[in-house]
Amino acid sequence: MKIQKSKTHSNQLIYIVDEIQSYHSYSKLIQKLTKEFSLVTTSGIIGMGFDGVSQDFKKEDASIRIDWDIWFGLSIIAENNQAITIVEQIAIYMQTYQETKPSFFDRFKMLFRVGRNR
Repeated sequence: MKIQKSKTHSNQLIYIVDEIQSYHSYSKLIQKLTKEFSLVTTSGIIGMGFDGVSQDFKKEDASIRIDWDIWFGLSIIAENNQAITIVEQIAIYMQTYQETKPSFFDRFKMLFRVGRNR
C-alpha cells in the first residue's frame, strides 16, 4: 500500500493512503482502526460535498482526524502534537492493511438499501 507522509498548511503531520477506493472501504477501515488503536469517536461522519467524508477521534489527549475522498483517498491527520505517535503507528499499520472488497452479495445489498431510501 502506497503511503505518503507530509505536512498540512497548518503544519500538522498527515499521511495520505491513496489505495482506499470507496466509502465502503473507509467505513470498514474506521471500524478496524478504532478497535486496533482504541480510538474514541468525537464527531459523526461529516460529508465533504458529494465526494468525501471526515471524522474526528481522540485517544487520551491526542486528537486525530481521518478523511476520505475520491481524489486523494485516505488522509490521517495529527490534529495536535500528542497525536503524532499514534498517527505514525496507524501509518505503519496501513502498510500491511489489505482492503477487502465487498462481495457481489454485499454490493447487491448496498444497492437495494439505496434503492429503498429514494
